Amino acid sequence: MERSHGVYQDRFVKELALQRITTLETANRLLDNGFTDGLNRNLARPPAEEADFHRPVPAGVDLGAVFCWEAVRTVRNDWTFQFHNQPYQICEENRPLPKPREKVVVRVRLNGTLELLYRDQPLVYKPISAEQLRRRRQAAHEQASVSCPSPGVSRPRSSNRSRSPWRQGCILMFADTGATEK
Repeated sequence: MERSHGVYQDRFVKELALQRITTLETANRLLDNGFTDGLNRNLARPPAEEADFHRPVPAGVDLGAVFCWEAVRTVRNDWTFQFHNQPYQICEENRPLPKPREKVVVRVRLNGTLELLYRDQPLVYKPISAEQLRRRRQAAHEQASVSCPSPGVSRPRSSNRSRSPWRQGCILMFADTGATEK
């Protein structure tokens, strides 16, 4: 309704009520069959001046990069990110490669293509399935649990811990200096 700069206001709603239109399909047919043409005839005004005041597009400006949607995403520890419920893998050949927890910009162009940017440089990425992502994370979790046991598992004590001066108590602080009392 309000995409036409508020011109419809409540005109369209009143027209729907006058014609007793209650379904979306018949409302769309009303729009397609000249409702806006009638508004344009009634509301159109000639320009105050005939000169065109639009500026030309500067050289080197990519209008596709200007007229797009952008979203910021955080890179995960496995160099993946998610956009619209679809996981993506950032490829290793990118230089510079973003670090985990850094922000990347996902740009959706008007033709529907995605572009990934890090520090204003495009990155190579590929979509992966949610199942692939789950398997990778599970394998990484299993590998981490093997190399780093959970806190409930007792670890063998190092023999160096008992030799530390901090573990000796106060006895070392009062060592005999060789002086005798008289």
